[in-house]
Amino acid sequence: MIKYIRLLTAVLFVTITATAQNFDINTLKKINLNRNTGLDKTFITITNSGNYINFGVPSIVTLTGLLTNNKQVTQQGMYLIASQAVTIAATQTLKRIVNRPRPWATYPYLQPYEPVLQYSLPSGHTSSVFAMATSVSVTYKKWYIVAPAYSYATLVAYSRLHLGVHYPSDVLAGAALGASCAIITNVLQKRYFNKKKNKYTIKTT
Repeated sequence: MIKYIRLLTAVLFVTITATAQNFDINTLKKINLNRNTGLDKTFITITNSGNYINFGVPSIVTLTGLLTNNKQVTQQGMYLIASQAVTIAATQTLKRIVNRPRPWATYPYLQPYEPVLQYSLPSGHTSSVFAMATSVSVTYKKWYIVAPAYSYATLVAYSRLHLGVHYPSDVLAGAALGASCAIITNVLQKRYFNKKKNKYTIKTT
């Protein structure tokens, strides 16, 4: 009886995995092969803009805090930088652990805008922009900041599919990872500064 249960479990696992993989590649095929090629340059610009946004925004906020001697703004900038650093480290670690080939390497009929060689899961561009969107939203909490931030992050994520360099699951994993890293970094930073504040209060009383 136990043997049959194990066999059934194995069959179900293989079936679910195969179904998920089929959905993954079929969705990517529909997006990449049926795309409007006239928008390729636009999406290349969008996908590359993340590198400037992800490092530019934290740098500007931090520099503004330092120049105006505003500790709160400086801490906000440092948080944005920290969330990016944690996200990049987590992304690169997972890429090497999962070791998933790029879609074009497995499915040569796809049309990637460049033959990227780095591992596929999770999407680094997506994880970084969602870390930025989440950290900015946590910091400022205004709808006119939150909505554009996540809209932009979603657009960058979609560009990775349009350009044929990631599976949908890569993008979803990247979004979840980036948002999670930003939230965890925020919690740790608050604990650190609260602990530091409490120590200072005890010493001065």
